[in-house]
Amino acid sequence: MEDFSPTYCPQCGEASFTNKHGTCYVCSSCQFEYFHNTAAAVAGLLEWQGKILLTRRAKEPFAGRLDLPGGFIDPGESLEQGLSREINEELGIHVTQWRYVASGANQYLYKNVRYNTMDALFVASLDSKPLLALQESEITEAIWVEKHQFDTNELAFASLQRLTKAYLQQ
Repeated sequence: MEDFSPTYCPQCGEASFTNKHGTCYVCSSCQFEYFHNTAAAVAGLLEWQGKILLTRRAKEPFAGRLDLPGGFIDPGESLEQGLSREINEELGIHVTQWRYVASGANQYLYKNVRYNTMDALFVASLDSKPLLALQESEITEAIWVEKHQFDTNELAFASLQRLTKAYLQQ
């Protein structure tokens, strides 16, 4: 696992990019600064009749592990808009009534680079069991589990383990 460490300046193209401090990188040739800030990500805990919906990841990181549906926020989206988009893309359903639960820091390893993320958990209570159309490139399976029997340690990401556990213990 590597921390993000760019070499080439996106402004002048010189191989003179160095870490100034923390997440700030500066080009010694043209003084361009780049900040590799934390990425916003969301997860949706969908509830129906005392059960929660879990998904199984199709790809790395943590392929094959259980997860909550969600993903990264696109530019110009609110957290809720991004989550509704992700739920529609991954599950083929429309959910717009989200209740914010909590957020937590996480690290996301992708292609051997570690990205810092801020994961926000939202919950939605469904009136009926939805008919799901899984985005198979992202999800191999969706399962409903009894809320009181679910072991949050089965989730792929530590941040979602903590956030989901805190929510379920309320």
